[in-house]
Amino acid sequence: MTPTPSQPTDLFTSLSSGLNGLLATNLSRLVHNLPNAILTAIVGFIVIRLISLLASWLIGFVRMPKGLKEILISLFDALLTVFLVIVVLQTLGLNNAAFVFTVVIAGLGIALGNGSVTLVADVISGIYLARDRNFSVGDIVVAGETPVEGEIVGMDMRRTRIRDKAGRMHSLPNSGIDRHAYVLITKRRDRTDLK
Repeated sequence: MTPTPSQPTDLFTSLSSGLNGLLATNLSRLVHNLPNAILTAIVGFIVIRLISLLASWLIGFVRMPKGLKEILISLFDALLTVFLVIVVLQTLGLNNAAFVFTVVIAGLGIALGNGSVTLVADVISGIYLARDRNFSVGDIVVAGETPVEGEIVGMDMRRTRIRDKAGRMHSLPNSGIDRHAYVLITKRRDRTDLK
């Protein structure tokens, strides 16, 4: 039996209509689930903020440097946000996308372990600096690859923020501070300008 010229067109038409039907079904399901996903995202962000505030309040009772507390809270927030994205994708009915997102996050974790030495060094250095009794929020220090003198006003996973006497804010990578010597000028408890 020899194919007639109408058979390839019929095959294309049937494939096209099958794909259109599949797309229409998935798009319809996505649009149907969109309000729930938006509500889940909004409630999720509010819950994350409340949990973060509660964790900050609870961690306030633990005796540890303020910088380390800030680093732990920012890591906790990042973990909760990744979890929320997965939940929103599942709410949309994109279970495969949630699975792919999870795999991508795991892949990024492996990449961080292998390739992003600076990021990992900043996080680890931040933890060590935050635990150091001579390097705390409120202290006056000289720190960094190109030395900056000023008050430590904040620390997070990657950076330490120092405000100099002129009021300029310097954001220094934690690994750069840890790699080079820093000088403690005045501890917060010894400062006379705060009393």
